[in-house]
Amino acid sequence: MPATQARLEATRLASDIVGARRRDRFYLLLCLAMTCTVFVGFSFTYFTPIARGTYAPVPPIVHVHGWSFFAWYLLLPLQAGLVRTRRVATHRTLGMASIALAAVMILAGVIVSVVRIDETRQADGDPFWQIMALPIFAVWVLFTVFYIAAVQRRRRIDEHKRLMILASAVALAAATFRIVVQVVAFSPWTAAVGILVCTTFPVAGMLHDVRRRGSVHPVYGWGVTATLLVVIGTFLLGDTAAGDVLEGGLGAVGEAVRPLYYAGRDALGAVR
Repeated sequence: MPATQARLEATRLASDIVGARRRDRFYLLLCLAMTCTVFVGFSFTYFTPIARGTYAPVPPIVHVHGWSFFAWYLLLPLQAGLVRTRRVATHRTLGMASIALAAVMILAGVIVSVVRIDETRQADGDPFWQIMALPIFAVWVLFTVFYIAAVQRRRRIDEHKRLMILASAVALAAATFRIVVQVVAFSPWTAAVGILVCTTFPVAGMLHDVRRRGSVHPVYGWGVTATLLVVIGTFLLGDTAAGDVLEGGLGAVGEAVRPLYYAGRDALGAVR
């Protein structure tokens, strides 16, 4: 009897290990899919123009924003791969180091966004930013909230990995938007659809949860709901008095941080 029980325990343990590896493989593949999406999306407006030498001169912080963003999506599948190969200590070390990368991403992204919002409020403001100002800023807010929550819950593995998927997916909106616009001409509704396509990745995680757990993890439930409500809400706010007040506040911040945006341009010249 004890021998039979020991065999059952060994079988159960082996099954748990195989199940864990399968779960890890799903998250690795999901992260790789997000990384591919980023580089496809930005090939239209960043990588190809740079390779051809046609990318318009911009202040250095725009490239800091871009390359810190791309570095995130190189780190993402690496981290998932480390978990899959059970190199947890390395994963945690890189995870703590990624806080600095996330800080650069958020700081550069917010500075670029609020300065563009400030410029949009001028008489010759960019029509694109007149439509996209609040949704783009909302993306950075959501990424920051999801990422901070993920760091705080790094010991709660089930919550941590789902929060990282949510954070990475919402930041991916810039890429999914570009892909949709390449297929369909730009308009307010295609812009909204393009941003919301980023929820495809956590929705895939939800379907995986249903298959493996029999139910959706609460983190995905409230995370996807929050993303939909915030993004749709900011599009709806665009032409309202409340939206004008919010854009005015963000524009004032943009005016204040403008020296940071243009820092290095005069000394180094506008870089491509």
